Amino acid sequence: MTASPLDAAHETTRRITTLSVATAVLLIVMKAFALGASGSVSILASLADSTLDLIASLATFFAVRWAAAPPDDDHRYGHGKAEGLASLVQAGMVLASGVFIGWEAVQRIFDPRPVTSGGWAVGVVVLSIAVTAGLVWMQTRAMKKTGSLAVAGDRAHYVADLAASVVVLIGVISG
Repeated sequence: MTASPLDAAHETTRRITTLSVATAVLLIVMKAFALGASGSVSILASLADSTLDLIASLATFFAVRWAAAPPDDDHRYGHGKAEGLASLVQAGMVLASGVFIGWEAVQRIFDPRPVTSGGWAVGVVVLSIAVTAGLVWMQTRAMKKTGSLAVAGDRAHYVADLAASVVVLIGVISG
């Protein structure tokens, strides 16, 4: 029996959201190592952002699975709105991340600390940029196949992370 286009789209979103969660975990491990090695506030901010990304990616991971559930007595038209809810959760995580990073930056202005082992930090940031760019590329392909709102939201925050990582790289190099 051949899978329907809708089943194929759901399978694609399931795979890409699994990859997104795995990527977030990998980035957290790498950045925790870099933070321990360098003490850089830029790395700390990036680590906090990646932790929030994991929460957002987990919300998306579960939302696309719920959205794929067939209609039932309580949801006669299906569960598709779960993807929109996941996008809303992601927006909240981006806001929380910005507040945390701003708080840490202000504290470091008044209590500066030198960056140590900057080479490790630079290497981790460069690697995290490459890993994130690979995920964004794969998410773009998945979005073209599925039109998933949840994947689009997840992709948007990883695109923003790419820009933030460039700023972190500049901060670590100049620190």
